[in-house]
This record gives sequence, C-alpha cells and structure tokens, in this order.
Amino acid sequence: GIEGEAKAMSGEYDLLILDVMLPGQDGFEICRKYREKYLAPVIVVSAKKEDIDKIHGLGLGADDYMTKPFDVKEVIARVQVQLRHLQHGAGEESTHLK
Repeated sequence: GIEGEAKAMSGEYDLLILDVMLPGQDGFEICRKYREKYLAPVIVVSAKKEDIDKIHGLGLGADDYMTKPFDVKEVIARVQVQLRHLQHGAGEESTHLK
C-alpha cells in the first residue's frame, strides 16, 4: 500500500487500477490523495461489495468500482472506456490538476 501510493503519486500514469484492501495503506485513502492532485481515471477493484463501500469509493473520486471476482475481459473493457473518455473529453488538457 505505501509503495503503491508512492508510485501512484508520481503522476506517471494515464489510468490507475487500485485495490481497496492493501497492506499498510487503505486504497480509499490513496484514491482520495490521488484525486486531490490528478485527473487521470481511477478504477477501484475490491472484494467489498456493499453499496456503502461503492458509494464511498466513487465519492472519493474513483471513476469506476468493480467487485471481485470479475472477468479480465470486463476489466479491459472498462479500461478502454475510461481511456476513450480521457482522449475525447480532455483533448490536450493535462491529467494533472493545476
């Protein structure tokens, strides 16, 4: 979790896939911190299936929330959707907040 947060906060990614239950650092907290600084899409994946968890993750800035188990093809499709939105919606805007 701590190492993942450091990598996420480097800002080098077009999209993050972030697990909620990470050792040493909660994925929800990483999402919150990331969203304060960056606009790149965040897809949260979690074994937490309760509506309150999904609402919490989306409220912190996640663009999508997937519950485990899931099919890899679905993950690929959701990544493609987010990247398509980024390409069409952002134009030449940066994924970094100014």
